[in-house]
Amino acid sequence: TTEIYTLSLPDALPIVYVTNEGSNNVSVINRQSGEIAATVMVGEKPRGIATSKKGDRLKVYVANSGSNSISVIDPTTNKIENDVPIRFGRGPGGIAVAGLPSGEDLLFVANYGSNSVSVVDTTTYQELEKIDVGRGPIAIAVDPPIDDLLTARFLSFEDINVLRSYRERFLNVYVVNQDSNDISVLRIDTATKKSIEVLTLGVEWRPVAIYVDYRRGKVYVANYDSDKLSVIDILQTVKGNTAGAVSAINNVGFSITGVVADPAFDRIYLLKESPGELIIIKPFSEGFDSLKTVMPPVIGTIPVGESPRYLVMDPEGRKLYVVNRDSNNISVIDKTAKREEQVISVGRRPYGIAVFPK
Repeated sequence: TTEIYTLSLPDALPIVYVTNEGSNNVSVINRQSGEIAATVMVGEKPRGIATSKKGDRLKVYVANSGSNSISVIDPTTNKIENDVPIRFGRGPGGIAVAGLPSGEDLLFVANYGSNSVSVVDTTTYQELEKIDVGRGPIAIAVDPPIDDLLTARFLSFEDINVLRSYRERFLNVYVVNQDSNDISVLRIDTATKKSIEVLTLGVEWRPVAIYVDYRRGKVYVANYDSDKLSVIDILQTVKGNTAGAVSAINNVGFSITGVVADPAFDRIYLLKESPGELIIIKPFSEGFDSLKTVMPPVIGTIPVGESPRYLVMDPEGRKLYVVNRDSNNISVIDKTAKREEQVISVGRRPYGIAVFPK
């Protein structure tokens, strides 16, 4: 049963949403108490999940891989307000929301079963376009709001201006193609909402997760069957230089399933499926390429639950929330103390996790 849990806008932000693929629902967790505030039934085999905050309008979007649809949750009531069929693709899994200069949002949905991305207008819930990508698209990410460049202390003034100029017209969408070992970079014209180019970047074996670190101008790709973390230079993709766009951080370990960057602590957090643990690595600065091959980047590990699959950092940058797929729970990590401080039970076979941004 779904507990009715009504939120006002200020209260809505300390919430974590977790998709449970095995129980066809979403667990709504109050971050302050660590309790399940509500359980929302969605479509079949929910996987990816994304949030959007436009003024006083809050939305949660869930990709239902088994029923080929997107569930739209109103987080102020925790009720389903819309069910959007995906007609142009099969097996939607990864999902991301991008804000346009017009104030509108676009949804980008990675369809694992049809090697494509669906673009959905959140105003009309119409599927605008199907974009062909590589084989087995499993995860997807988009350029964050342009305001993130204001805190880009790792980029030069010139680089920031290049990105700012690019973002006046375009938006990048990054698609992880697990079965073809590459990343599709979709260049979206923000005025027409259409894809105008698809770049293909080769990475390591079996990429499964991605994170956009705009403050460094990088995209990190976790490769399950390689011990290298692939690093994409966003500025090179903007310039169309695919040959020089990808580098790697070596010796991070195998069976990596998740990645999140932490510019405040100058760290990158990785999830290792077996044994279940959070790995802390330090990214090397530009110009230290020789060190990447000889210095082990791992500076710490934290045990979590079984078969961790996804992770997210809270908007305040204090804690990490890890989805433990085989133990049906969430690990709450205090990143300053480097320890698991709480375990929260959720539904069966949890998969995706999302929070509202600041």
